[in-house]
Amino acid sequence: MRQINQQGLTLIEVLIAALILFMVIATSSISYQSSIQQLERAEFYDKLSGSMPYIVNQTKFELIKKKGQEGGSFQFADFDVQYKVLKKATKKMSGSNSLQFNNVSAFELALVDIELKISSEDKTRIEKVSVWVAFT
Repeated sequence: MRQINQQGLTLIEVLIAALILFMVIATSSISYQSSIQQLERAEFYDKLSGSMPYIVNQTKFELIKKKGQEGGSFQFADFDVQYKVLKKATKKMSGSNSLQFNNVSAFELALVDIELKISSEDKTRIEKVSVWVAFT
């Protein structure tokens, strides 16, 4: 009886090893790409969270400055901000000598629901906020 001595790997074994190797490389690449995207998203939200109170204040200022307009846009730091008024509830106020707002005795107080679309580079976030705005 003759014995066969095997010296090396068969073609099937090489192909299976190559397939496993490429699967591991592809999985590692996808994992790395996903973690980079998560890091960029976290950086965007970190910058946005610090700027959000100022963006809301700037939006209130824009609403007062452009009274009657239901939307607009402005730039704040690295962000492009678009806003639109979703709902507005107003109340006319008239003050006496003891109640004045910026030396004006009559003003309109409005609770405004705003949708903010905040963009920076290729990332966008949509926030809905309610703010009190005093119109003279």
